[in-house]
Amino acid sequence: MHTRNKITALAILFCGVHGAFADSRPAFRIPGRLYAAPGVECNVYFGSSFDTDSLRAWSFDVEGNVGMCQNERWTWTPDKKDAGSEHRLVFRAWSDFAAMVARTVTVEVARLPVGTERKVTFALLGDSLTNCRYQDRILAVMRQAGWTAFTPVGSRSGSSCETVGVYREGEAAHDGYGGFTPDSFLTRFAVAFDEIENVNSEAEREQLKAFGEKIEPGREWARGLLRSPFVKLVNGRKTLDIQGWLDRVNGGNAPDYILIELGVNGNNGQQIPGMRRLMGEIRKVAPKAVIAIAACLVGADQDAYGKNYGC
Repeated sequence: MHTRNKITALAILFCGVHGAFADSRPAFRIPGRLYAAPGVECNVYFGSSFDTDSLRAWSFDVEGNVGMCQNERWTWTPDKKDAGSEHRLVFRAWSDFAAMVARTVTVEVARLPVGTERKVTFALLGDSLTNCRYQDRILAVMRQAGWTAFTPVGSRSGSSCETVGVYREGEAAHDGYGGFTPDSFLTRFAVAFDEIENVNSEAEREQLKAFGEKIEPGREWARGLLRSPFVKLVNGRKTLDIQGWLDRVNGGNAPDYILIELGVNGNNGQQIPGMRRLMGEIRKVAPKAVIAIAACLVGADQDAYGKNYGC
């Protein structure tokens, strides 16, 4: 496997398992090829990869020579001797109420890394799900795997509403913004009214009032969600400037890898056209970057999501 693909397997396997398939149901929504890395736990959860309205009516089994099939998942942690290998798995589901469903996949394990001292940059465009510190986990695993120069880039670290420019030791830089959709990254620009009051130029104050937003007491945390890192104000007009973001976070260079993780903000009808627009604009300044889109929630199952978000 090419070195670039090795990094992809290790960094992007965190994205979750999801694919675009025919609309028939019930069915496994699993890509034909899965990627794993030595020393990193690899999982396929039946609850998020099997499309049905009645998951509890189904039983699951996985036939293959690696890993373990548990009630809720297939799981495997490859070790060094598995590096570079491929394994065939057959996922099966059966029920008293329907015919058996099966899906055959190949699990490809990355070769052991070579040249891990090379700098590799990684950007995460996300939403409030970055509060689970998924980006910090990616950083820790990559460093443990020997990639000493793996470098997350972004506008902040910590929570998705932390002040821009705040970075803490051990926390990965990222661009996570609570509630953001793909179009939010392309269009959102607002200014808190108290910021406008501090502007010396009366003409500029008047100009900014059109983009003013009131921050209620107790909601100071929302200040960090007012503006997309891709948008700036030029002569009173909101202007898309993704290159300006790259200038700030990565010396003007495109990241080697970009992960877009926007959870469930916006319905699918809103997400798909917006994601196409966002991808098109990113590609203009990052034509060679490897871009991954996480189509499912990261860092939590449905019950954990409900507990955190009160739903």
